[in-house]
Amino acid sequence: MKLITTLLSLFPFLLFGFNESNYQKLSKQLWQNPSINDLEKEPAQLKKHIHELELKADNNQISKLKLAIMYNSESLLGEKESAEKAYKLLLDIKNKEQFSEEIEMVILVYLGSSRSLMAKDSYNPVNKMSYVKEAAALLDEAVSKYGKDSFLPRYVRGTVFSGLPDMFKKKLTAENDLKFII
Repeated sequence: MKLITTLLSLFPFLLFGFNESNYQKLSKQLWQNPSINDLEKEPAQLKKHIHELELKADNNQISKLKLAIMYNSESLLGEKESAEKAYKLLLDIKNKEQFSEEIEMVILVYLGSSRSLMAKDSYNPVNKMSYVKEAAALLDEAVSKYGKDSFLPRYVRGTVFSGLPDMFKKKLTAENDLKFII
């Protein structure tokens, strides 16, 4: 009986996959209170909120995901170790926990973003190339799976790819992603 109940509760998820309503709720939890965009304007506040999340005892999936996004933002502001922290935390969530399609999308997008930031920060040319290839694969996967459901994968891939050197031949994809969003 328990198996049937479990299967019936999973049926809508298996049938419909990505749920926009669930993603909207997740977005509010991840990017608001405080707004990460506002925190990026105040690096000291971003550091404060990162520190608070690092100390948080419950360390639930949403808190970990929010912390990884904040690390990613901190890396964008020039904090070199933060991209690797984000990447490792996201891998930990991906490999150890079960999550919804909406969370998988965010994980894939930010794994790709953090890996590209690690490439930017690396001094080793071999690592740079490897990180960019891995970032591109993760972002391509996110767009392939979720690009029709949400703007986030295309926006991040477009933004990341537009910043890559021409040798990676990703400018056209970046342009198409950003035009698609507009």
